[in-house]
Amino acid sequence: MDLCELIGLSPQTDGRDDSEILESVLSLLGSHFLGEVSEEDPWSLLVKSVLADYANETDADLQLLFALAKFLDDGHGLQSLLMEGCWHSSKPRLGEFGGHFVFVGKNFSQAQDTSSGSTAAAALEEALAKPAGAQEAAAELALEHVKELLEGITDEAQRTEVRKLLTMALSIL
Repeated sequence: MDLCELIGLSPQTDGRDDSEILESVLSLLGSHFLGEVSEEDPWSLLVKSVLADYANETDADLQLLFALAKFLDDGHGLQSLLMEGCWHSSKPRLGEFGGHFVFVGKNFSQAQDTSSGSTAAAALEEALAKPAGAQEAAAELALEHVKELLEGITDEAQRTEVRKLLTMALSIL
């Protein structure tokens, strides 16, 4: 609403519920920043996703919010979003503390929590404890981690190039 007022737009709010007001605001902003948009336009599909999340009362999806910000770039030049959080218990026990992050950028996105990291580390430790010559499981675990990182690269051509360069770099270690 504040952005609409700042740029001189007046969304219809009289007698409307929050969902209808949100739809009006997004429609006005889309028209202002993008001009005429069709039902199949990426903006329209994004708005439908945002409204569906709102209707289901789910938490805001950072990737959706980032996509909205990219569409509605008024010169702010947003490059990425980073959200970090943590949890803890009043009882000092192993596994009762942890954290997580979500990073959404134009070229790369990733989300992870400490429990998945510690689980992967323990699995790698177990695989490396096997007798020499039986390290295939450790290599597979490391490969899975690399695959997850590569999947975060949003552009397929860049992902392919990074994969190729990584393969070359690993071959000379």
